[in-house]
Amino acid sequence: NNNNNNNNNNNNNVFLQARSIQQRLRRIAMAKQASLGPTKDLQDASKLLLDPMTLRRFKLEPKKEGKQIDRSLRKSRANVADVLVKTHKEFLKAIVSHQSDFIRFHRTKRAEVSKLARA
Repeated sequence: NNNNNNNNNNNNNVFLQARSIQQRLRRIAMAKQASLGPTKDLQDASKLLLDPMTLRRFKLEPKKEGKQIDRSLRKSRANVADVLVKTHKEFLKAIVSHQSDFIRFHRTKRAEVSKLARA
């Protein structure tokens, strides 16, 4: 029963939103008829109705251009991968050098402590 009430409320909300959009578009259309030039509201209204990304046409590019694009994409991806590998290697090198410095430091500290304990 609760689910039916929620569904009815959601349907009513969607209906009210659609109705308000239609009313706004009617007002804009009437304003456009009154004035000769396109209004900013009309452009906003068209954005509400149409999403250009969903209506975009995809053209197949010729094979030659496609191969060139693929080559350039592969090159750019390879360059990015090389930079990432290089930075990762530098990072690992820094970690290993820190590790050796850490071990050396604590080895000398342990030796100093053992000398003081003997004395």
